[in-house]
Amino acid sequence: MRPDAATLTAPEVVDHGVLAAVLKQGAFDPADGALALRHREEEQHGTYRIERICVRCVCLSDFEHSTTTNALILLWLGGQGRNRTSDTVIFSLTRRDCRELVQAIADRGAGIYANRIAALLSRLFRFAVDEEIIEANPAAHLPKPGVEIGSRPEGELEAKAYSADEVRTIWEATEALGPSGRAIYRLGLMTGQRPTEISGMEWAKLDGHWWTIPGRRTKNGREHRVYLTQTALDALQDVPRTSDSHVFVGWRGKRQLAAVNAEVFAGVRRREKPRHALRDTVATGLAAAGVAVEDITKVLNHTYGPRVTQGYDAYGYDKEKRLALMKWERSLRAIVDGKASGVTKVVRLASGA
Repeated sequence: MRPDAATLTAPEVVDHGVLAAVLKQGAFDPADGALALRHREEEQHGTYRIERICVRCVCLSDFEHSTTTNALILLWLGGQGRNRTSDTVIFSLTRRDCRELVQAIADRGAGIYANRIAALLSRLFRFAVDEEIIEANPAAHLPKPGVEIGSRPEGELEAKAYSADEVRTIWEATEALGPSGRAIYRLGLMTGQRPTEISGMEWAKLDGHWWTIPGRRTKNGREHRVYLTQTALDALQDVPRTSDSHVFVGWRGKRQLAAVNAEVFAGVRRREKPRHALRDTVATGLAAAGVAVEDITKVLNHTYGPRVTQGYDAYGYDKEKRLALMKWERSLRAIVDGKASGVTKVVRLASGA
């Protein structure tokens, strides 16, 4: 059933899991029907509610990322500071509200989560400024209390890459999964791409040995071409085509994968983000195979070198990415077949994952 755009609230979007359908159907078109009337009434009376701004911000933005629902939840939480509610009028929220909300989250021991809230609050209010709803962004440059992983002292960094024995254990654990689940985890080990990018793979973006990740789905917003080795193609060949759009239907949410993660990673040392650690493992394996750091960053779609130079460099590095992933395929096959050991040294790259 098509959602009622005039009455749907942010929590309802989350609870009913209909955000993707809403965006696809354009149910939140601000130029249409009752929602437009609601927006005009809010504008006339100066009563823009934080909840409505959150929904409007998300739905008018170019969101096609699997973290959209999480972003919506966090943005909606932006109205919860100092006993505020989602009905709080956006004009009444102050910088102190924003700062205390972020600090309260950090005080619970969730420093990184607090950082994300600070960034999302700033984005929310920046959107409101752009829409001429408010004149200034009260969340601009909020202090971020959490210490990001890349800024932690060397001794506090978690060794995330899986060892050769752990890689074999994970590979064997995926044998018990169906073709789609098996391919999702093995593609993580074979390509080193981000979990959300793999889960959101589209049939239309597969062309022979190449998979193109559109900029709307990448972290840095740049289109990224990934070379698929024969082992990767074999894994995809077994995946049933139940949709004309996405390859992994029903496997694109953290909730769906949580139970599978527990099964697949049961035999290895616990990581905070076990699927993302597959990416660290590929980076480490590529370095161990003698691949240059510059080429590793191209495989992972990281930023490397001066930004000015990157602006001039239009070369796609397909040759380097192909050679790198073919090297890693040989190393991975040796690990899986029990002919190699010890992929444990963690390589520090030039930018964040």
